Amino acid sequence: MKAFLWLVILAFLGVCGYFLFAAMLPDESRMISLAFGNSSDDTVEMHVELSTLMAGEDTFAYMNASGSIDRNAWANAHYLVTDPTGTQVQFRHNIKSNLISDRDTRGYHDSFLIGELKPGTDYTFIYLPVVGEPEQYRYTFTAPATDEGRKRVTFEAL
Repeated sequence: MKAFLWLVILAFLGVCGYFLFAAMLPDESRMISLAFGNSSDDTVEMHVELSTLMAGEDTFAYMNASGSIDRNAWANAHYLVTDPTGTQVQFRHNIKSNLISDRDTRGYHDSFLIGELKPGTDYTFIYLPVVGEPEQYRYTFTAPATDEGRKRVTFEAL
């Protein structure tokens, strides 16, 4: 009888713990690291740090005839940065960044996206983990006129 009572108590605590844990971790935002730099009078580069967890389930939909993944097409479908006129910034995929050091990322990055922005212009950044799914995140910002180092920003769920 004592063992049964302990089993009921442990089951009750397990169920309570599950619901408490689920309530504490809602997926309402995402943190993504960005850096701005290599600025000139008319452009500033934005570097987006990618981790392996950001690859998404639909990465293989961007496989080309040679069997490799077209990372630039994948990036421009999942990371939508637009100015007020609706013009989308085109990203290029790169293994290294001269704005974000390996020391800053502590080796947790996979690669980087690099795009050119106009300083002083407002942008909306939409992150789609899987294209076609309802899960989306947004971050709005103004492109800086001067270089800014790496910072982690919060993307709000849409």
